[in-house]
Amino acid sequence: MNKQLKVVKSSYDPKDVTMLVKDITGLVNPVTVAEKDEMVKNGAFERAIMIKEYPMNQEYEDYITSRFDMYIPSTAVAVASVAEQIYKAKGNDLVLVSIVRAGIPIGILIKRYLAHTYHVEIPHYAVSLVKGLDDNAMKYILSKHKAGGIQFIDGWTGKGTVTNELVDSAKNYAGVDASLAVLSDVTGLAKYAGIRDDFAVPSAPMNACATGLVSITVFNNDVVGPDDFHGAMYLEDLESHDHSRAFVDMVTEYMISHNLTIIPETHPAVYLECPEVAKDIGVDMKKLNPGINEAARAILRRDLKELLVRRADDWDVQVIVSLARMKGVAIREYPLKTYKAISVAK
Repeated sequence: MNKQLKVVKSSYDPKDVTMLVKDITGLVNPVTVAEKDEMVKNGAFERAIMIKEYPMNQEYEDYITSRFDMYIPSTAVAVASVAEQIYKAKGNDLVLVSIVRAGIPIGILIKRYLAHTYHVEIPHYAVSLVKGLDDNAMKYILSKHKAGGIQFIDGWTGKGTVTNELVDSAKNYAGVDASLAVLSDVTGLAKYAGIRDDFAVPSAPMNACATGLVSITVFNNDVVGPDDFHGAMYLEDLESHDHSRAFVDMVTEYMISHNLTIIPETHPAVYLECPEVAKDIGVDMKKLNPGINEAARAILRRDLKELLVRRADDWDVQVIVSLARMKGVAIREYPLKTYKAISVAK
């Protein structure tokens, strides 16, 4: 690790997570999604490009936050259930390594649950995954902890991109378990999951404003040197819209004040539905964002053609259906088998 390296700050309490990400705030010029797409068409590496993030529409923001309470109980149960699984597997050697960004609040909640339930202080790091794990971040963690205790954390599974990158990348680190622990998994890709179903995680639609005001990570040789961590920016201009601490505090309060029913661990067969859906509706699979949480994020940051839902009256999809209507996105009931929602980009 470069001892002169400045790591990016987040809006979380530093006791909750150690950010192993270089601060490149002010060193890159973020671009719009349309500009990024044009740059990629011209040969640029997509994950070397920083995307400009804008404040949420106030109506959108107010609607999401007013409905946090709807999904806090299921989120708390999922956190407790997956925390029990990984603590049973790795005990006090456990080291939480959250994938930036969606994994960070989940790692914080798992850390807090274990501290409250078992009175243990589990280390928690946030690392970047861009064409594989950040090598300098992994070397830093391995210099301080046992390889076998590392557990990668994310929010949910989608098309399997993160899982595949982890499996390929973890081969470079002897003894490191490439498995993923998530709150929601319908694919069977995650070894550990709180709930093997598609359910709404309240932080999902808010992107940076519920993940510590940290941007996406980039691996750009102009600002990331050979001894640096991958880079990210602190999005100070979004501070007035930040709900990162509020979200984890609400879930924490629910966890410690209720007697939670732990969901038994299961290991279903892997089944990926997206290729079938893409073929059936005649689109490139890259245009699909599968699952309630990925679809919710896409509503904010992508130009959508439509939102496919298994049932428009399903309680779990009520928030994203309403958000889609706010943005004028068409909603179509479609016979999804595992997911409850899939967004389709234009």
